[in-house]
Amino acid sequence: MKTLTPRRIGLTLIAALSVLTLSTCEDFFGTEDLKAIIKEDVATANADPVTFTISATPSSGGSLSLSGTQTKKVGESFIVTAFADDDYVFSNWTAEGSGIVEFSNPISETSRIVIKNSASDIIIKANFITRPYVKSVTPSEGNTVVKNQPIFINFNKAMLDTSFEEPGNIIVTYDTINPTIANPTTIYSSGTASDYFTSSVTSTRLALYPKSDSPASGDYMPSSSTITVYIDMNVKDTEENIMAGSKEWYFYTNDSTETAAPAISGITVRNGDSSAPIATLFTKDATNYYALKSPATALSISASTGSTSITVQGLVIIETGYTDGIGVTETTETGYSSTYEYTLKTEDEGPKQLEYYVKSSTGTESTHYSINVYLDSTPPTASFIGVASSSGTSFAKVGNTITLTYSAADDGGSTLATHSNNAIIAGHTVDATLSGSTYTATYTMTEDDNNGAVSYSIGATDKATNEYVSTLTTSSIVFDKTPPSFGSATLTVTDTSSGSTSVTNKDVTLTLSAAATDSNTVSGYAYYIGSAALTAEPASWTPITMSGSSTLVGTIPDISGSVSSGTAYVYICAYDSLGNYTAYGSCKSDTISVDTAGPSFGSATLAVTDTSSGSADATNKDVTLTLSAAATDSTAVSGYAYYVGSAALAAEPTW
Repeated sequence: MKTLTPRRIGLTLIAALSVLTLSTCEDFFGTEDLKAIIKEDVATANADPVTFTISATPSSGGSLSLSGTQTKKVGESFIVTAFADDDYVFSNWTAEGSGIVEFSNPISETSRIVIKNSASDIIIKANFITRPYVKSVTPSEGNTVVKNQPIFINFNKAMLDTSFEEPGNIIVTYDTINPTIANPTTIYSSGTASDYFTSSVTSTRLALYPKSDSPASGDYMPSSSTITVYIDMNVKDTEENIMAGSKEWYFYTNDSTETAAPAISGITVRNGDSSAPIATLFTKDATNYYALKSPATALSISASTGSTSITVQGLVIIETGYTDGIGVTETTETGYSSTYEYTLKTEDEGPKQLEYYVKSSTGTESTHYSINVYLDSTPPTASFIGVASSSGTSFAKVGNTITLTYSAADDGGSTLATHSNNAIIAGHTVDATLSGSTYTATYTMTEDDNNGAVSYSIGATDKATNEYVSTLTTSSIVFDKTPPSFGSATLTVTDTSSGSTSVTNKDVTLTLSAAATDSNTVSGYAYYIGSAALTAEPASWTPITMSGSSTLVGTIPDISGSVSSGTAYVYICAYDSLGNYTAYGSCKSDTISVDTAGPSFGSATLAVTDTSSGSADATNKDVTLTLSAAATDSTAVSGYAYYVGSAALAAEPTW
C-alpha cells in the first residue's frame, strides 16, 4: 500500500469535503437545495419561448396587471393581479388551448402562473361575474297606484332569500304627498315583523304584498301617500355577492283598490327566438305538441286586465319535464311582456309541459293554462328507394318528369314533416311529399337543364325543422335534349318512276347521302311536304322508312294530295328514342316540281277521215285523225292516245 505524503493528504481532504458538500446539496446555511435551484434556473434560461394571450372575461369586468399578447419562457413563473370593476367581482383564472398552465391559486385575484409546455393557442382568462343589481321595479318611480298594489323588485340574477331577512336590507316608509316637513314612517323593515306587508322571494324577484288587514285606513298601504322603498347594497345573490350600490325609489298611492283578474286571450310558440317561425303543432300518442329544435323559444302571450288602474305585471311559467331521466318541475317568474324569450329548464329531449299564467299589478292571477312542447334536436334519417323517368326508359327529354322516392324515419320523436323542401333533382331544390314513411319528389326537365346523367340528393325534415340531406349522387337517368343531326348529309328528291329530279306527278324517292347521328339512338325518320318553305315547326311530321347503310333511300307515295302543282318543298328530319326531333331549320330539304294536269288542246279541232277516200262521212277500214293544232303542256307533251267506241264517252275510258 502506498503511503500519502502530508500535502497530498490535505488536498485529498479538501476535495472530499467539497464533493461531500455538493453531493448533499446543502448550502453552508443548510436552508436550500442549491443544486435544484441551479438546475431550474439553467432549464428556464434554455427553455423555448411561449407566446400567449391574457385577457379579462368579459372585457368590461375589470382590468389586469398584465394583459394582451405576452411572451415568457416555458417553466418561467410570473405574477398577475386582476382588479374587478365596481359592477363585477373576480371569479377565477382559467386557461384554454393545448398548453399546460398552472395557477398557484386559481380563485385568488393575484396568482403565480407557470406555462409548462410550448403551444401556440394558449389563452389565459381572468373571469369576472356581475354583481347583483335591481333590474326593474313595480310600481315605477313617481307613478300613482292603487293602495293594494304589490311592490315587485326584479334582480338580474338569482338572489339569496335569507339576505332579504337581514335587518335594514329592505325598508319601506310612507309620508304625505309633497310634505312641507318630511316625516316618513316605516311600515316594513327586513328582519322585523310587518303589519303592512308579507314578503315572497322567487329566484330573481322580491315581492311585497300589502295586507288586507293592515292598520292603514281602508287597509293595505296608506292612501294618498308617498311610498319610499330602500334596497340596501348588502342584499346578496346565491353566490353571496353584494350589489355595487343601494337602490331607492318612490311612488304614490291613491285611495282606491282593485282586484280584477287579468285574462289571457292566446299564446304563440316560436321555434327559436322572436324572429323564428311559429312552431309546428303535431299530435303524438293523442297529445298535441309544439315541436322545438332547441331549448330556446319565444312565447307571445296576449293578456289584458280590462282596467285602466291596473296592468298585467307578471308572468309565471311552470315547466315539467326530465333531466337525466328524472322528473323535474322548474318555475320561472318574471315581468310580463307580450313576447318572452324563454329557455327550457329541463334538459332531456322529449315531451314537456308548460303551465303559464299572468298576474296583475295587484297580484291577482289569471286562469292557469298549459301547452305541451316536444324538444327534438335529432335530425331524421333517409334511405334511397329509386329514381325514374316518365319516359319509361333510362333517358329523359324536355318535358319528362323525374320521380325520386326514398324512405325516412325520425328518431328524435317530433315525427316527420309532411313536406320536406330539401330534396334535389338535376340541381333544383324540390318539395318532397310524405306518404306513410316514404317521400316522393318530382321535377320536370326543361330546356334550361344540362344534358347528361341526372343528379339527386334526398332530404328529410321533421316537425322541429331538423334536416337530413344526403350527398349529391349521379342517377342512372340520362337527360337528352339534343335531337339527331345530319352533319354534311344531303337530300335528293326524284320522281320514283322516271328518276327525274325536276318534275313528278305521283311518287317520289328521297335519298340521303348519309344517316343522321345521335348521342342516344336514331329511332327513325319523318318527312314533311308543302307548297312553301318552312318558317316554323310544322304541325306534324309523317314517319318514313329509310333503308340502306351509308346511303339511305325511302319513298313517299303520291304527293299530289299534298301539292297538286307547282314546287313541292320536301323536308326530312330524324328522331331519337326519346322523341327528340331535329328542328326544322336543321333538317335536310329539297324541291321538285309537281305536274298532275294533262296537256290541253286549246281551240284546236279534230277531223276524222277515211284514209283511202278522204271521206269524212264513211269509212270501211282505216281512218286518219287530223288536229288543227298541237296540244300544249306546262312541261312537255310526250305523246297522244285515242279511243274509239260506238257511243259518246260518259266516263274515262281506257286509252
